[in-house]
Amino acid sequence: MLSKAGFRAAETETVLSFEEKALASQKELVGKKMQAPVDAYRFLEKLALEQTAYLLAESSNSGALSKIRAYLHKWRPTRNGLPQVANELEALGMARGAKFDQIVEQVFAMQLTGRGKTPEEREKILRKLSGIKEPPKKKEKEKKPAKGGAKMHAAAAAASDHKHAVARAGAKHSAKAKAAPSRTASRAAAAKAHASHSGGSKKKYHR
Repeated sequence: MLSKAGFRAAETETVLSFEEKALASQKELVGKKMQAPVDAYRFLEKLALEQTAYLLAESSNSGALSKIRAYLHKWRPTRNGLPQVANELEALGMARGAKFDQIVEQVFAMQLTGRGKTPEEREKILRKLSGIKEPPKKKEKEKKPAKGGAKMHAAAAAASDHKHAVARAGAKHSAKAKAAPSRTASRAAAAKAHASHSGGSKKKYHR
């Protein structure tokens, strides 16, 4: 029929064997060698687009369909984000080269399993793979003067408060000391006046 339609023998063979090749690819896709997401990604990346489309439309194999959908909707977008990973590795101080590219690919493989989603997590992974250590933290000795300064400030404030309290107490005591003679003199004058008044009264009575 195809030959009568004008197809050449090679073209007829391609059409007739298309389904068989697509099913063979599906079998390989769900095999043991494709258990790691990165291996399935590399396989689907090289698979003919028409075979991918055929399996997506006609296959009833859930395992194959799951990987094809993950490849289209998750893995390829993640792959497109690799330049950002490369920039982060370069920012840590690693020069671009063969090892640099290898580390970026390792991070990509980890991302396909759900790791390295945040910049903080990726930095830890990149440092571990590249051997670049974190910058040393400031020593505690450098922080101690600040703590000592705070203690000295608190001690000075306490001494100032004590000084003011002593001054207030001294002023209060001085005021009391000054007020005491005045009260004594007032009492003496009052007693003298009373005595004088009593004496005058007695003389008038005797008269």
